[in-house]
Amino acid sequence: MTGTKKLYKKFFAVFMATLLTLPGGLTGAFAANEDLVQNTPTTVTGSDFAALLDKSAVANNDDGQYGVSIKVQGKKTTTSQKVDIVFVLDNSGSMSPDSVTKANDAIKTFMNTLVPGASDPNIRFGLKTYSDSIKKTVNLTNTKSSISSQLPSSSTGGTHTQLGLREGESLLSSSTNKKFIVLLTDGVPTYSDKVTGTTTTTDPIKKYGDGHSGDYGNKMASAYNTGSTQGSGSNYKLNDSYSVGSGSNKVTIVDNGFATISQAREIKSSGIEIFGIGMALTSTSYGITAANSKNVIRDIASSGKFFDVT
Repeated sequence: MTGTKKLYKKFFAVFMATLLTLPGGLTGAFAANEDLVQNTPTTVTGSDFAALLDKSAVANNDDGQYGVSIKVQGKKTTTSQKVDIVFVLDNSGSMSPDSVTKANDAIKTFMNTLVPGASDPNIRFGLKTYSDSIKKTVNLTNTKSSISSQLPSSSTGGTHTQLGLREGESLLSSSTNKKFIVLLTDGVPTYSDKVTGTTTTTDPIKKYGDGHSGDYGNKMASAYNTGSTQGSGSNYKLNDSYSVGSGSNKVTIVDNGFATISQAREIKSSGIEIFGIGMALTSTSYGITAANSKNVIRDIASSGKFFDVT
């Protein structure tokens, strides 16, 4: 099994662990922390399920490198918890044919893992594919084929991740179920909406672009002009920085991450959990290092829900 497949299985296991903790349906929990490796299978049970977690480290060909193999076996008997999951899929030009194929396969495998049959009345899926604009939309549906039939075969354009997240959230706006967004992307945002207002935060947004350091202090974006797109489409950093506010409230925005991460925080604060899957984040192009590209996607995702499948 390749390292990528192991990491996808790791993602599936963490997602299943999250579902198992939902009230009103599957109850109970098991550890699936990114840093935890164990060799002894653990059985966990709840009021309506039993599951076996078998997690082990397997050495690969690189010295000091280990892949994590996770197997979750279980059988649920009943569930009353309804779940809505929206895939927000990067379809920009940086997505190579291989990345497009891997992303599509990951979504199909993910759906088949959660729903072995054609559909499940308690699980709905939605889809937003994006580049510099929204390319395809599939509203929430119980039928997996409605999603898989709309997955892209090619890619083009820049990366407006903020738009993809916002539109993904819109699919969940009327849902009263447990809500998730699964973001799959191979890079950082190269577009963002112009920020027109800020609010305070105790968790500063970091500046990750090449030549920048530090953070934005106690400010995060709270309002945007969605008709004014910032960025060149080819760089994480803005060619022309701009400022919002004045005096002690002034903040100068130098990258596309400020608006995007702020938007993600607003989504998460509404009760939507974001899983971030970074694909092939190895390039040092787009005005940012590979390590900081991962940090951007990690900051977009909910805590502990970033997965690097490079």
